[in-house]
Amino acid sequence: MTVEPSKDPATRRLQLPYISSALKFEQAVGNKFAAGVAEMDFGVSAPIIEDLTVALSSRQLGYLEPTLARSTIDACSDWLGRNCDWDVDPESIGLISDAAGGIRVAYEVAMRLCGAVIHEDPVYPRLSAGASSVGLSSIGVPFLEKGGRYVHDLDRLELELMRSGGPSVIVLCNPHNPTGSVASREELRQLSRLVDRYSGLVISDEVHAPLVYSRNIHIPYATVSRSAAEHSITLFSASKGWNISGLKCAQVIIPNSKLRDFWSEAPSSEFVSNGVSRLGAVATKSAYLDRSAWRDSVISELEGNAQALSQIGTSSGKFSVVKPQGSFMAWIGRTGNVDPQRTARARFERVGAFVEPGHKFSKRGAGFVRLNFGMPRSMLDQLLAAL
Repeated sequence: MTVEPSKDPATRRLQLPYISSALKFEQAVGNKFAAGVAEMDFGVSAPIIEDLTVALSSRQLGYLEPTLARSTIDACSDWLGRNCDWDVDPESIGLISDAAGGIRVAYEVAMRLCGAVIHEDPVYPRLSAGASSVGLSSIGVPFLEKGGRYVHDLDRLELELMRSGGPSVIVLCNPHNPTGSVASREELRQLSRLVDRYSGLVISDEVHAPLVYSRNIHIPYATVSRSAAEHSITLFSASKGWNISGLKCAQVIIPNSKLRDFWSEAPSSEFVSNGVSRLGAVATKSAYLDRSAWRDSVISELEGNAQALSQIGTSSGKFSVVKPQGSFMAWIGRTGNVDPQRTARARFERVGAFVEPGHKFSKRGAGFVRLNFGMPRSMLDQLLAAL
């Protein structure tokens, strides 16, 4: 399928063709719209390409050296300070291969302190599936749709904390994958109080934080209270915000020195640390220091796409869509009594769209799909017209 360049102003500012390894793969199996794999179709910002080109021209393809690791950590700390009002001590930040590996190590840390993992439903599968691999029980708490957004069910979370009979770890995904919800400061403060009350731990996956829309703000969980910083492990990355997931460089942020010791002692810790790519560090540092308009243009495009998606629910009456507040994921279902041939997934597949089935994210998600709308508006309009 040939895709025409977008005529949308935000995409023109990017000055990039519509390119995606996921799209090429999905076209090979006959789909017109690659809306499943969690990567955007907006290429990469020019400063990142320039810095990677310099590294390649210099034949710098060896192991990651300490000076580059340190400067990448400093760039992350600087970005968090400028964009999230989080004054992070660089000593609290470590480099890891990716958030998925970080989740594994975080669960190994939690195993020393907690007996159960409480996560919200729906949720990115690796956040829920990893618990059992280290011997922790896993409990899902439904994410609530309220007032046109998804919110945390704090009453149910407290109930599960009480039932667990001992310290538990709560897994927070903010901005949320797959709904695109962005937690408010007050929600996070209330969650922090709950965790304090029951002597728990929080693993906060914040890898989509750089893609929050204009009317929202990303609040790092560790910033809402002193105790939140002390009982949390934050996973962060430039991978989603700057479209560099394949280069393998993410960050773990642990203000509590005791938890940092537990992290370094965890069985998988050395593996995920050694898995950091040198080019990943180059691209990550470049991303955090990038002062170009690239990310702002992407956010503008995504926000317009989110608005268009939210309208298909109200205009057609056939889909349930809560408008995302950040990132490029939407959680979409069919309204009414839906038989297996009329689920959201069946409808998307009928028009040639590859999407992630909802059952991967929730036991109650059989009628839903996760849609990646990180594509030029012209392409999304084609998809919505087909639907």
